[in-house]
Amino acid sequence: MYAHPGPEGSTRSLLRQRPFRVLLAGQTLTLLGDLALILVLGVWAKNLTGSVSAGGAAFLAMIAPTLASPLLGCVIDRYPRRRVLIVNDLVTAVGLLPLLAVDGPGTVWIIYAVAALYGFSQQIFFAARAALLQSMLDDDHLGPANAVLESLRMGLRVAGPVIGTALFAALGGGAVALMDAATFVASAALLSSLRVPDIERRRPTGVIDELAGGIRHIRATPILRRLMLSLCAAVAVLGLLQVASLALVDSGLHRPATFLGVIFTVEGAGAIAGGIAAPALLRRLGETRLAAAGLVVAGISLGLMASPDLALVLAGSAIGGAGFSAFLIGYTTLLQRSTATELQGRVFTAAEATAGVPYTMMLGIAVLGIGLVDYQVILAAGMLVLAAAGAYLGRGAAAAPRAAVTAAQGEI
Repeated sequence: MYAHPGPEGSTRSLLRQRPFRVLLAGQTLTLLGDLALILVLGVWAKNLTGSVSAGGAAFLAMIAPTLASPLLGCVIDRYPRRRVLIVNDLVTAVGLLPLLAVDGPGTVWIIYAVAALYGFSQQIFFAARAALLQSMLDDDHLGPANAVLESLRMGLRVAGPVIGTALFAALGGGAVALMDAATFVASAALLSSLRVPDIERRRPTGVIDELAGGIRHIRATPILRRLMLSLCAAVAVLGLLQVASLALVDSGLHRPATFLGVIFTVEGAGAIAGGIAAPALLRRLGETRLAAAGLVVAGISLGLMASPDLALVLAGSAIGGAGFSAFLIGYTTLLQRSTATELQGRVFTAAEATAGVPYTMMLGIAVLGIGLVDYQVILAAGMLVLAAAGAYLGRGAAAAPRAAVTAAQGEI
């Protein structure tokens, strides 16, 4: 491992490590660029065609690559992760340039193509980053690192779309694309300066064996089986909430759809607070209990949001943001600590692909059935599901196994 964490594995000692600061700077740039452009792609497609569904199709194009994530996991586990991240940054930067040719409804297909590329890029980015962290940091620093990165992501989720839409309104989509491409190039340059432990390039084995490696490891590890079932329950609820939140604002609060921006901002603030508190909670609870508690807290938040009272809805949004943030930090840390270095990419992408199925199914069900079921019933059902998932995960909260690092590591 790269460095000894000290007695507490604290965030402060983590931030004293130059490699993590460099990685953090690069990820700040790419996440800001990502979040600035992602919303713009949908708005741009809608403006060109006049169709709301055309704008929504851009987001669907970004989700579709989830189906190919196991293949991407094989790539991540075959090459040094730092190099995978660098190549991913540079390919994505070049892949954004066709957006400069978008000039009317006839070229909206370029937006969809770039959105799909973005989906692939993000799959590689999150899995390769998690795998690189596992090899470059001491075990006790993984939790604080994930907490810092999750807090950063939630903070930029508030700022990024504002910057992107303002730049789009002033200079057009091409300017946003160029800005985002520049952040990827800058990130690649920062990653190039890193000298940290990483896996060596390895020769491929059988295709089926490689593809099944991640799922096989999850199935063979009891705590990860519990984690995956809990994750599927959580993302199923999130799929419902994507649609139910519109009904909450319209039928419950009697406000315009744009008020969702206020709710998302409050949720983001809660998630940042949850991320800040997570390192101390990890030391007390461990990653499994933290993830379980996060689900229970998120369930409680849905009970508050079922009320038509604005104060309770906003309080529920903040609490829910903190709960989901705690779950994601515990989930990521548990996967990292329970998986050998050479399997990290395949395990993370297998988890992503598995979770994508219930999310997409429940999103579709919500779109078709939101007019038939009151949003308060959906929120109450979501509360019960999340609480049950948290209790189920918490029952398996024995110390998670520490993965033996068996891959050959070296400085690159």
